[in-house]
Amino acid sequence: MLVYNYDANMIHIIETKDDQENTFRIKVLDTQYLKKLLAVLDYFDRNNIYTDVLSYPYKDNEFKVIVRKEFYNDFLAELLKAGLLQSLKWEDPSL
Repeated sequence: MLVYNYDANMIHIIETKDDQENTFRIKVLDTQYLKKLLAVLDYFDRNNIYTDVLSYPYKDNEFKVIVRKEFYNDFLAELLKAGLLQSLKWEDPSL
């Protein structure tokens, strides 16, 4: 199971999961992070897989992002590479 951390003063993430996808509500609190998030979303918009990550902008720098299960790791890795996550690590849920 992947576990991530982020700076709650800069960004706020709420994640919900179901059998086929993960839904993120991401609110950017510091505008310097907005460009970074938009770059991540653009990365997935530009690839040739149209339904891997779907994003919907809301007011006040908030986004709903729906990620298919098979692209969950890729999405988190892109958030980490963009500097939106402080850490990303594997934890064995059986321990």
